[in-house]
Amino acid sequence: MNDHSSLHQVAWNTLATLAAVVAALATRRLAEILWARFGSGDVPNDPTDPEVPWSQATGWALLAGAAAGLARVVGKRGAAVAWRRVTGDEAPPATG
Repeated sequence: MNDHSSLHQVAWNTLATLAAVVAALATRRLAEILWARFGSGDVPNDPTDPEVPWSQATGWALLAGAAAGLARVVGKRGAAVAWRRVTGDEAPPATG
């Protein structure tokens, strides 16, 4: 790998990571809003708490997991679009 492509890979990894973090924060907040509106009150932050019913613990786990998967896709796709706009090239292959 030459220096130019190494620099592109580092820049891409940085952009993709930053986009994923932003998307994760946004989707976490969206999941909390949806839970507050359609769930059973506060987000069950400790699913091992005996006061948290199984239905709430598993419901939150499903919603949070779906939000995490969505954040990953949105972050990577958004980063790839930004990369194409800035460089005119397709994004480098994903690592990890």
